[in-house]
Amino acid sequence: SELIILQNTEYGEEGSIIQTYSAAHGLLALRSFNLNGGPCRVYRGEIQILGLVSATFELPRAPYTIGLLRRIERSSSYRRVQTEMPRHCIALLLSEVLRTLLRGTVGDLPLFDFIRTSVESLNSVEDEELPYFVHRFIIGLAVIFGYSPQGEYSVATPTFNLRTGRFQSSALIAIDDILTERYAEVFTALLQQERIELGVLTLEERNRLLRSLLRYLEIHEGVTF
Repeated sequence: SELIILQNTEYGEEGSIIQTYSAAHGLLALRSFNLNGGPCRVYRGEIQILGLVSATFELPRAPYTIGLLRRIERSSSYRRVQTEMPRHCIALLLSEVLRTLLRGTVGDLPLFDFIRTSVESLNSVEDEELPYFVHRFIIGLAVIFGYSPQGEYSVATPTFNLRTGRFQSSALIAIDDILTERYAEVFTALLQQERIELGVLTLEERNRLLRSLLRYLEIHEGVTF
């Protein structure tokens, strides 16, 4: 079965507790050690954040909530994600978003494929596109979860309402739930998969837009990042 690694926490000297997501089982915690203390045939170098692995494992048995990872049979290598700091930091953020968002959800093949494709893209995308990679990822998640933003930036609809998911004529509610004109225009470009010049928003402004998109997920999924 294919698994996407979301978190790897060392447990003792030879083991790990690994948070995974799969199309068949959803969010699943696995241990890479036997309860008697002995390690399983798992190579630590293959347990990488957002790595895609083909693995043999046992599902949790009541009253336990953690299954057993028997062995990793194949691992996709995302070298740049693991070795280049900007990409690795993005991967860690994506992992945190997914672990928060996927709690209590079941397995879903379109979501699994979207995550896998996104990680493959992160490993190969040009450096110039990294500043908005997480923004695009969050928008993709919103589309998969069924609350795709409606409309686009224009003179008549210059703001975006995070609660309704629609572009509108003016800010009628608290400013915290509104993307103002400067951000709504960039948001439209993201929705339309357009390339965005790096100087359009400052780093602080890009981070503010990112926090707004995370807020969008919070509102519609009932989670807190």
